Amino acid sequence: MEFINRVNRIMYFWDAVKGFGGAANALLQQAVLMKQSGRSIKFVVSDYPGSEAGIERIELCHKLGLDICYLPYCTANQPEEINIYSLIVNYDIIKKAIEEFQPDILHSVQLNPTVEMISREMRIPHIMNIYSISPIFFTLPYMDIFPKYHICDSHYYAKIWEEFLNTDSVCIRTVAEKGNKKNIVQQVDTINYMCVGQIDPFKNQLNVIKAFHKALISGVSGYLSLYGYDVNNYALQCKKYVKENFLTKHVCFKGFCLDMQSEYEKNDVLLCGSTRESYPNVISEALANDVFIISTPVAGVPEIIKDKVNGYICNGYSADDLYEKILEFNEDKKNGRIDSVLSNAQKTYEREHSPIAVQKALDSYYNCVLNEYSFERSGVMIEQINKEFGDIVDIYNKNKFYFTNPILIETKLWYLYYITDIIANMTKDENCRFYIWGTGKTSINTIEILKVFLPCVYLAGVIDSYKSGEYMGHKILNPKEILTDKCNKVFIAVVNGQWEIVKALEDAGYIYNQDYFILTKHVW
Repeated sequence: MEFINRVNRIMYFWDAVKGFGGAANALLQQAVLMKQSGRSIKFVVSDYPGSEAGIERIELCHKLGLDICYLPYCTANQPEEINIYSLIVNYDIIKKAIEEFQPDILHSVQLNPTVEMISREMRIPHIMNIYSISPIFFTLPYMDIFPKYHICDSHYYAKIWEEFLNTDSVCIRTVAEKGNKKNIVQQVDTINYMCVGQIDPFKNQLNVIKAFHKALISGVSGYLSLYGYDVNNYALQCKKYVKENFLTKHVCFKGFCLDMQSEYEKNDVLLCGSTRESYPNVISEALANDVFIISTPVAGVPEIIKDKVNGYICNGYSADDLYEKILEFNEDKKNGRIDSVLSNAQKTYEREHSPIAVQKALDSYYNCVLNEYSFERSGVMIEQINKEFGDIVDIYNKNKFYFTNPILIETKLWYLYYITDIIANMTKDENCRFYIWGTGKTSINTIEILKVFLPCVYLAGVIDSYKSGEYMGHKILNPKEILTDKCNKVFIAVVNGQWEIVKALEDAGYIYNQDYFILTKHVW
């Protein structure tokens, strides 16, 4: 085959969510790099109902000089949440847009099966950016509608995706522009600490705050600023701790900040407490801005940050683990060891995260994919999708106006397709009883799903730890009355508090997609 030396036209598909995470930022920066290198770029944003990008995301695109266009599509950060309905109804619209642009490469973030199906039909290589993963999402025999080419930001998760999807996975680190600030922390007594990312249990900000609190008590002088969306129950817990411990003069919640560059210039040390992440983008940004790094050993971080060499790596994820490293940093500040840490961090940035290094890695992978790609049609195609999912889509269309939240139901059709037979077989066992866990608004959606797609299921009741009586004509039971018998099967209908319910079920020996199912948004 003739060797192709250059990829000239690239079509990028952003993830279809309102928030702004690290994966979205990575694809955005990759598109900017390719535009700066002279490539012809089309940057696509979703306008599918319920998936429209937030105004902050659009403003950032404009700020970076990207011309954007809008197309209706959905993405998923886990195989279970694929919107097969959106794929089917929007296929031709997106195919037409791709035909008009004629890209050499299609590049998306998160799972975008619409783009993958079109890439197979049009014989255009499709690369996916996706990072964290849980093996729990592969307990069902999903058909192969996933990309074969994959960019990850850590070797840790690249290997896991390869295992489950048989992808050609490479690790390309996130890019960050070099800042102008020079860290002079050695010359000051009071240190400005920062914690960046949506306030979320997996970002572990509560333990970051507790560690900082302990450091203050130990005599460390400083301030802590937290950046990121902070309107949720976990954020309320964090703010409550700050208020109850009289920390408001030392700990500040800044909310989402569009211009993080100026914020890095105000701070000296990054505290990263993540417990589940592939490679936090804030690590690259801190390195680019001469901000010292104190991080948990989450996933791919230890691949780059070496303890007391170019940053500080905690032994674990607790407040005590973070506190220990804050003290070590302050001790190294006193004895001058942080000079070598800062110097090594600057070298790490140039090698791993500078625009030159990332562009070179991205360029290499693009051309490698284009030269190795088989231009023969292969794998599952749109015709098979239409045939396999036609019946369930028809049922959805006939009942669309019955559903309280039709967009949510769309995201569960793919999952329902795979669990319907499993559940139908269970109903043949006279000892098997079905329960919904949850008595809130989302439980209504679950009841609607069962009535329309699984009419063979008879509900024996609903579960709630804090309520009694009846819910929508069903008796409310305490979990203790249900979990002792594994003949009982549970449909989780709760979003907030879902992790606690899953833990209670699994502690009782229940197995996902065998003894319990999640018929609302799967939080992980």
